[in-house]
Amino acid sequence: MPHLDLTYLFNQSFWCIIVFLLVYFTASRQFYNKYNKVLTNRKEVIQNYIAQSNKMLLKASNIQEQLEKSKKELSLKLKEQEESLRAKIYDTKQRRLSILKNEIGSRNIAHKLFLNKMKETLAKDLKKYSSDIEEKINLYLFEKK
Repeated sequence: MPHLDLTYLFNQSFWCIIVFLLVYFTASRQFYNKYNKVLTNRKEVIQNYIAQSNKMLLKASNIQEQLEKSKKELSLKLKEQEESLRAKIYDTKQRRLSILKNEIGSRNIAHKLFLNKMKETLAKDLKKYSSDIEEKINLYLFEKK
């Protein structure tokens, strides 16, 4: 077998190493360039994602600050509205109480007027009938004697 002959072994190993190195360097150069392009593209993509995420984080923090600010403003407005509503309710209650007091006072006055009229009519009736009653009592007492 000629490929295992020792006279040709050095020559074959020499050309094998040279061909291997040629193939290795040409392939490594092409693959190295492609590999570097892929790595640079990945770095750019990652940097873009990081930059976008930082922008989004800034926007999110701004939005959160605005939300907190609007919450505070809304709570202040709600407190003011609640206080104004409580004041209105208090005012309406006071007005209703004064109206009720006036109505009760007017009813009392009407009731007093009614009672005074009743008293006057009773007094008139009493004067009218008192003389008749006195006469009847006198007659009764006179008859018993």
